[in-house]
Amino acid sequence: MKVLFLTLGDKRIASSRVRVYQYLKFLREAGIGCRVLFYTHPAQADAIIHARKIGLFEKLRWKVFSVGRLIGILSLSLFYDVVFIQKVVPSRLFLSLLKAMNKRIVFDFDDAVYLRKDLTHVLKTASTVIAGNATLHERASKSSSNVHTLPSPISVPSGDLRGRCKNNGIVIGWIGSPGTSIFLEPLKEVLLKLKERISDLHVQFIGADRSLEKPGFEVIGWDSISESEQIGNFDIGIMPLPDTELSSGKCGYKILQYMAAGIPAVASPVGVNREFIHDGVNGFLASSSEEWSDRLSALLEDKDLRAKMGEAGRRMAQDYSYGAIAPKLIALLKACAAGEEKRYV
Repeated sequence: MKVLFLTLGDKRIASSRVRVYQYLKFLREAGIGCRVLFYTHPAQADAIIHARKIGLFEKLRWKVFSVGRLIGILSLSLFYDVVFIQKVVPSRLFLSLLKAMNKRIVFDFDDAVYLRKDLTHVLKTASTVIAGNATLHERASKSSSNVHTLPSPISVPSGDLRGRCKNNGIVIGWIGSPGTSIFLEPLKEVLLKLKERISDLHVQFIGADRSLEKPGFEVIGWDSISESEQIGNFDIGIMPLPDTELSSGKCGYKILQYMAAGIPAVASPVGVNREFIHDGVNGFLASSSEEWSDRLSALLEDKDLRAKMGEAGRRMAQDYSYGAIAPKLIALLKACAAGEEKRYV
């Protein structure tokens, strides 16, 4: 069995890395041949990651690259059992041509892309749809009868990362991108007041926009190789989100990253955050500034509580590991290749 993947970008694009590239080892071990073509030019991916403005010439050049990748998918699709499209929303013309050449199409998405682009034609064309959470599943089910929910898996390291990576002081940390660091704005005042009260408190933002860098806030460039070590330097992980439809479509991957590292999380009670965080057990949910201050203070002042919640989070993260989720994806791919529908996911 062979699967042809079309991803949004290379390994630097989070959804492509988490929902395709990091699965490949498990798929190949199961005897599935894999080939990946990425839709976005590497230079365009770099511009997206760093929130850089894009000129007209660059846009045209990158569009030509993307069209070339779609042509590549069409030419190769006859030689593969399944074509797996991850988050790319192609044109109706492309999908019509692809379906004429290979009807076994999987469409996978992990955020509310339907708020920016119409997904109806993609959902109706795909023989199998994989959604990253229940909100996305519900939306996809309006256009497809074969929708499954697979959360974004996490690599769970052996042992406690904090013991290997910890520096002096207490660290509240966040990981994301320049585009998502806007969600930190409502918390800035809370974090500054906590830092004034606790002298050895450090605040680190990995991958955030450099405009957030100021006395008390350290912005660290994201790096795929050292990502685990960077997170392992945290004592507490945060995931603030506004209560919007876009936020409800997010898959809570930050929380799983914190939990996998044995770090308690404090997050807004939005979307899957409510599912992942058992309030007071493996982390806290917080809405208002007062709640954020109180929950963070409780963790900052109690090392044993941090350790207890962190361990509870690590146990939960095991349920979302690649070892737990990959067999489900493999079963779906095999069912798609055989023209069957799986109903257990």
